[in-house]
Amino acid sequence: MPGAYVYKTENRQYDYVRDVYSSIIIRDLVEKYKIRNKLEFMNINEFMMDNIGNFLSPNNICVTLKNNQSEITRKTVSKYIGYLENAFLFYEAKRYDLKGKKYLTNNSKY
Repeated sequence: MPGAYVYKTENRQYDYVRDVYSSIIIRDLVEKYKIRNKLEFMNINEFMMDNIGNFLSPNNICVTLKNNQSEITRKTVSKYIGYLENAFLFYEAKRYDLKGKKYLTNNSKY
């Protein structure tokens, strides 16, 4: 992160990065999109960060959250992923080796 180099100690650098991250998530996304369930949104965000480069689908995320007694829908998960993409925190990596209908059934990498 630009600006982290200004701080001399590692703890101060981590604090800076944590503050930037929380301001993007809280101010820019939660308030802008009026997200009511912040905990589920944060869980999806952290899950995606932990699985960078792995195949993900909103349906699989929804099933996992429902197994943990969450009442989130696939449509909501898709919207949350879209919000994270709009903030340039994630982007979808498209595959170019697929043909035809396989594009429709393929899980995405973020």
